[in-house]
Amino acid sequence: MNRTFKALLGLCATLFVVPVLAQDKNKEKIPYRFGKVTAQDFAPKVYSIDSAAHAVILCDVGNAGYNSSSGSMEMVFHRYTRVRILHKAGYDAADFSVRMRKGASAADDDRLTDLKAVTYNLENGQVVETKLDSKSVFTTKVTDHIFDESFTLPNVKEGSIIEVSYDLHRFTSYALPSWRFQGKYPREWCEYDVSIPELFNFVFMRQGYYPVTESKETRLERFHIRYEPDGATGRSESSDLEQNVTDYRFVSHNMPALHEEPFTTTIRNHEQAITFQLASIRWPSGVTKNVLGSWSQLAQSLLEDENFGASLSKNNGYLADVVKQVTAGAQTGEEKARRLYAYIQHNYSCTEAERLYMDEDGLKAVFNNKKGNSTALNLLLVAMLRRAGLQAWPIILSTRDNGTTPAMYPLADRYNYVVVYAQDGDQAFSMDASRPLLGFNHLPLECYNGHARMVTPDMPAVFLEADSLQELDRTTVMATLDSTGNLTGNVQSQPGYYGSYKIRRDIHDKGNASFFKETGKSFYNDALISNEQVSDLDSLDVPLMTSFDFKVNSTGDEDHLYLTPLFGAATRENPFAAVERRYPVEFPYMMWEMYTLNLALPPNYEVEELPKPAVVKLNEVDGVFQYLVQASAENVQLRVVVHLTRANFQPEEYNDLRAFFDYIVKKEAEQIVLKKKA
Repeated sequence: MNRTFKALLGLCATLFVVPVLAQDKNKEKIPYRFGKVTAQDFAPKVYSIDSAAHAVILCDVGNAGYNSSSGSMEMVFHRYTRVRILHKAGYDAADFSVRMRKGASAADDDRLTDLKAVTYNLENGQVVETKLDSKSVFTTKVTDHIFDESFTLPNVKEGSIIEVSYDLHRFTSYALPSWRFQGKYPREWCEYDVSIPELFNFVFMRQGYYPVTESKETRLERFHIRYEPDGATGRSESSDLEQNVTDYRFVSHNMPALHEEPFTTTIRNHEQAITFQLASIRWPSGVTKNVLGSWSQLAQSLLEDENFGASLSKNNGYLADVVKQVTAGAQTGEEKARRLYAYIQHNYSCTEAERLYMDEDGLKAVFNNKKGNSTALNLLLVAMLRRAGLQAWPIILSTRDNGTTPAMYPLADRYNYVVVYAQDGDQAFSMDASRPLLGFNHLPLECYNGHARMVTPDMPAVFLEADSLQELDRTTVMATLDSTGNLTGNVQSQPGYYGSYKIRRDIHDKGNASFFKETGKSFYNDALISNEQVSDLDSLDVPLMTSFDFKVNSTGDEDHLYLTPLFGAATRENPFAAVERRYPVEFPYMMWEMYTLNLALPPNYEVEELPKPAVVKLNEVDGVFQYLVQASAENVQLRVVVHLTRANFQPEEYNDLRAFFDYIVKKEAEQIVLKKKA
């Protein structure tokens, strides 16, 4: 597992500080205004940006800035959007949710004001309005500090136009909302304007693959603010000051929709978007307050937090008896780690996954209650390992479906998962005790998402790369064809480690019979299977083996039989159906599939047609497809290998990858034709 921990080699390529931009002298005007909807606006039935779109976002405009009229620097965000609904499948474009934050008191909570939401329909040549009722806005708690205000536009039909406008007021954080220029539906006009006083220093983080026009202008604005002159909580002062304010404008036109394609970690990684991170505040007193901080500061914050690492620095004497009992007789650090890992797996239940902090009130509560979220169980394992004399630390990461984390900036809210790193001399182990069927020194596939951080005082970077994993999947079929055209035989399959982990979960959840029923269907639709067996089901550290006997009827006519020799192992469809892909292909591991068939022939049949052998390489070194086949009077032997030496492929490599799999699909569909002897 050490191979997954790599040195920090560079910076995240999608993140950089905003450059100096030219002033926008020919500023384009937004083509729509709220409430100005005419019958002519309903004329288009399709839009050139995407003739197949179920909905089109005609205009989406955001504006964020600061207002000091209340005496505090209040962030105010305004949004206006207009959408055309074209098909029932696009009705979800009428669903809206605004993420809000709670303050120290109810008066400091984020507020949603001036909400206007209207659905327009064309009836008998007249535009008919249906307004959102305020009672149809619902508040949903996300966490103790976050809640959502959600609503759905009323009376939405195919052809409707909807408009939404609202203001978001934020009092306890100076953070600017992020902005997406791209999503599920195409956007004709998308714009985000932000106004930043020189009081604040922001880092701008961009991502995506399409052009966005950027411009800026500077002006003066007067503010009245209240602040702590020493940069700390305590005595406050008020000040009137004139500040340079920079108005940034980001505009995109005809942004295509971004649909999730196969082998994607999360589409959020690839949407055209911009995010703002407050780095520091320079108060009128001259004191600069660093907000972004450093990795060591984040480490200190996490290690002192009662819902994260505070318990790890304590004596934790309550663990002594259990740790001593579990590790009794263990001769090595690895044996101690294995036993403690298994102890938590078998004696504790995981209440929730994908949380950075514990929900429980300290590790002692977790220990006594025998349950906790995934972070709590893994922090408890860290404490037990340390009690047993091993070096152990938490690793914080973002799972694949949560998005990547920037290596440059210590942004705690980007992380959603905790695993365990332990070291005994030259040996190192990584573990996740919250997964009962996961073997020792293995992490879930979703943890392999690149940049992560080990929570030590200096918080070094850790890289958990999909390219460090290789799944070897072996299938062997021994089959006999009798003189009447019936096929009988045996299938043995040894999936890779993560394929085995999935099977263990399936059998645990649904049972052996259900698993093999589905396996039989995928092997051959009308196959009769028997003698089903699973080897090494409970040996969680190694791949398992499945085996079953089968009987199927071949297809053909009076003189010929037609066999597709890969049965259920054939790749039936190219996973890369899209003609174009603008973001990377992200396999969860390096693929290596090996299939072997030995088919015994009856004396009354002979081979008339046999697929030709083939060896095809992907970019010479990135992958290979081998199709090796030979026949004699007694049997047919086939060996097929699909091997990728990388897990990630860039957009410019997509066409080659697509063509590679297209060839595999066609080749694996070829049939063996047997002819009855005269």
